[in-house]
Amino acid sequence: MDRRIYMPNNQKIKEKILQENHDPVDIEHPRQQQMVELIKRNYWWPKIKNNIKKYIQGCFKCQQNKVQYMKKAEKLHPLETPEGLWQEISINIIGPLLKSNKKDTIVVIVNQFTKMVQLKTTTTNVSLEEIVKIYHNEI
Repeated sequence: MDRRIYMPNNQKIKEKILQENHDPVDIEHPRQQQMVELIKRNYWWPKIKNNIKKYIQGCFKCQQNKVQYMKKAEKLHPLETPEGLWQEISINIIGPLLKSNKKDTIVVIVNQFTKMVQLKTTTTNVSLEEIVKIYHNEI
């Protein structure tokens, strides 16, 4: 014989049951399946699993301490450190920006050995040849 209590469609009562079976210190925030088993021992109502799922999703502590089941990250493969100045560089272009002195782009050249940054202004339609000139003439 089923001795569970059928709960009427009263959200306040359901919320109280969910709270009493989830928040007490001795229970310590059970996961969804554990909470379903715990509540179904004594109570039943339509969509009970959905109500439990929503309650747990709304619990700040559960979301904060939630275990993330993710694939382990692969080992990092760091870049080798260059042996001297300006042997390896990176070049980035930032723009278009607001115009200043008819220039609206910044060429960023970084020495990978010292991490020294050189910034040069230019225009948006800068060509590869112009970047090479900036590198040779100004750095």
